[in-house]
Amino acid sequence: MLVIDSLGPGGAERNMTMLANHLAKTGHDVHFLLFSSEETPFYPLNNKIFLEYLDFKRRSENFLRKVCAAIRGLRELRKRIKSIRPDRVISFMDQANIITLLATTGLKIDVIISERVNPSRSSITERSIPKIVRVLLGLIRKAVYHKAKYIVVQTEGAKLCFSERLQAKTVVIPNPVREIKKSTAPIRLPDKFILSVGRLTAQKRFDLLIDAFAKIAEEFPEWQLLIVGDGPLKRSLQRQIENLDLSQRIRLKENTSEIDALFSKAGLFVICSDYEGFPNVLLEAMASGLPVIATNCEYGPSEIIDHGTNGLLVPAGDCEALVNAIKKMLSDSQLRDKLKINAVTVKERYNINKIFKTWDHLLN
Repeated sequence: MLVIDSLGPGGAERNMTMLANHLAKTGHDVHFLLFSSEETPFYPLNNKIFLEYLDFKRRSENFLRKVCAAIRGLRELRKRIKSIRPDRVISFMDQANIITLLATTGLKIDVIISERVNPSRSSITERSIPKIVRVLLGLIRKAVYHKAKYIVVQTEGAKLCFSERLQAKTVVIPNPVREIKKSTAPIRLPDKFILSVGRLTAQKRFDLLIDAFAKIAEEFPEWQLLIVGDGPLKRSLQRQIENLDLSQRIRLKENTSEIDALFSKAGLFVICSDYEGFPNVLLEAMASGLPVIATNCEYGPSEIIDHGTNGLLVPAGDCEALVNAIKKMLSDSQLRDKLKINAVTVKERYNINKIFKTWDHLLN
């Protein structure tokens, strides 16, 4: 059984979908339990997989209502787990992990949980959550994580965020690189553009990328910036673009299933997050043969990129360093060609079959 909040267009959702498809393909009966209301999964899902929506995460600004909804969801999840009686339960992301561990208390079922971002900067630490709630959720996480059979993280750095007691049951399994398909989709794109992809949230620092592009726009008039994603900061980012008078040079595009077509046409890929887990989109860009720039944030990019060999790393939050890296890339075609050649080696390092063998070993 696999448990997650939803199957929308995110990195954790893509990886859990890939894992589910692998398990179904290798003969397992796979049940997916989602906390969200019914929606079509963003990524293709094997038709042998049982998909069920618990529909308890209804949007509300009222904290008490959110707590009541979580309690109802916990009870419903426990009821479904007892009914299905799975051999293993796997949950992704901190809030789902906490609820799943609470729901399985006393059921004698092995639970494997996975943190998908820097554990010290996860969703339960977000500033939008009242401080007393963040403290409470942190205490609950400490209290229940020891119940997990294993904790899966994607980097050695993320593993070190846990206590020695939890590190003893923590396994590092990086994300696999999916197959990048050659797309013939008729998408209108600029001749030369920088691509960035991700959810439009504070974590991803698209505001920094927009400011950096504004500083090089005049020097490189033939280049444009394309940002792909949806999220709560879309309006503020659009206002930022308009205030810089760059509406003709910077475009915000909603999530698309034709992302491979964008990879094939882009001239440079940039990710400038404040923190990460193990960014799928960075792996996919490199596997597509794109030269890349990434912030050396905790955690992920520095384990993927060897600076100057298969990409460039810049300090997180440093606009001037980002500007200089972009300038270096756009003005040096030989550097771009060198990085493109070396970038594709991620396809072997993070081969999907190799990564799923590690998961198979863990589950068995």
